[in-house]
Amino acid sequence: MSAVPLRVAILGAGKVGRNLAAALRRSGAKTRLFGWRSGLPGRPIVADLLLLCVRDGQLATVVRRLGETSLLTPTLAVAHVGGAWGLEPLLELKDKVAGIAQAHPFLSFASPRVVHDLRKVPFLVDGDAVGRARVRKMLSMLGAIAVSGRGVERPKYHLAAALAANGTVALLSIAEQLLLEAGLDERRIKKFLDALLGSVKNNVFELGVAQALTGPVRRGDAETLALHLRSLRLKKRDWAELYRLLGRLQLPLARQLGEAPPQDLHRAERVLVSTSAASRAAKRRPPRR
Repeated sequence: MSAVPLRVAILGAGKVGRNLAAALRRSGAKTRLFGWRSGLPGRPIVADLLLLCVRDGQLATVVRRLGETSLLTPTLAVAHVGGAWGLEPLLELKDKVAGIAQAHPFLSFASPRVVHDLRKVPFLVDGDAVGRARVRKMLSMLGAIAVSGRGVERPKYHLAAALAANGTVALLSIAEQLLLEAGLDERRIKKFLDALLGSVKNNVFELGVAQALTGPVRRGDAETLALHLRSLRLKKRDWAELYRLLGRLQLPLARQLGEAPPQDLHRAERVLVSTSAASRAAKRRPPRR
């Protein structure tokens, strides 16, 4: 295999499949992309590696259908790109192919029109010897990083990815709405969020998660927390509850940093727990600068 370009077939022409197909073609791999919703390919798949780029909930169905056809060959390795499962969904194909593997990209694919640069992107990799070898060759061509998935608990791993990517998007949708209500237009909002998120990313990776915390919880600023909650409570109670929860999750980080006096952090915690405490703190004095 090392003397000839890797031949990759991709089943699933959605966001991940199209991104990987484009990146692989740029890398020199012989690549074919198949959609599966309109039916599986009509002839045996001639490739070194078949990537199943389908949703996690569809993976078992696609694998079952493949197993019922004559598309698979003894020289083909099959890998899936899902993050919620390990090798389990592919085990029924193990005796029909050369190898099985998982190759999950730790990256957010939001549109088939946006082709990501996969260099230095970590992929969680697992599989038997043949499956791992072919996946690692593919990742080497892409310039991506293969990270062993042995011993990784997939549901927690996938949950972490979903929270970091999609939880952030949900929070930003709230921030965007609040900035609109505050009087900023969409053009300025994009500039503001670009600057803010860039600084957060840099702080997280240069200083660490705890040190990247800023704002009223880190300072133990109960008055500002109360002011925020008062602005949310009347019209957006769900957002206020979310703000309280996120604030309480910041408290252990603030205590770890040890910058705010313990009594200030205690007052901040009372505001984040109690609606009445928030009201009293908001009336006590103007927020600190």
